[in-house]
Amino acid sequence: MTRPIVKVPTSAMEVFHMLPEGTMCQVIQKQLVMSPAPETQHQKVCADIYFNIRLSLNNTTSQLFFSPIDVYLGNDHILQPDILLITDKNTRCTVKDKGIFGAPDIIIEVLSPSSKQIDLQKKKRIYEKFGVQEYFAVEPKSKEVLHFFLNNGKYAPEYVTNNFIHSKVLGKDIHF
Repeated sequence: MTRPIVKVPTSAMEVFHMLPEGTMCQVIQKQLVMSPAPETQHQKVCADIYFNIRLSLNNTTSQLFFSPIDVYLGNDHILQPDILLITDKNTRCTVKDKGIFGAPDIIIEVLSPSSKQIDLQKKKRIYEKFGVQEYFAVEPKSKEVLHFFLNNGKYAPEYVTNNFIHSKVLGKDIHF
């Protein structure tokens, strides 16, 4: 059911909040960025990573989410990472009905041809700026993992692996 427009939107944020639930859209640097549904290999890798992280969490109160979920970082960005983790020690991040407000501890982006450059450049810089401790970018076909860890406010590339994520935050290897 569509709602009539009562007020003409004047910003990307206002347009975003008028979109129907489930719309594949993000706000990056005050601009709407839309993308098609991911390829099947992308979804399979996301599911495998999510499942294996979930298994590794045991009895913690850490919170694990998968896309689509909105992550609000500042006033200019609403991002939808593929997987995110908020540890039970994180006090900078709040989970609300509308999404996640603040920086999660871990963000994992499984790369797609249509969004690879955005994930590796724009979104990575935003995650760094807002203090996401660990950022992983996963190539779904080769299962190559790029790992970035925040050190003194800057991401330093840590390593490249295949078929597993080594998380400093979790202190574990996550195979997929």
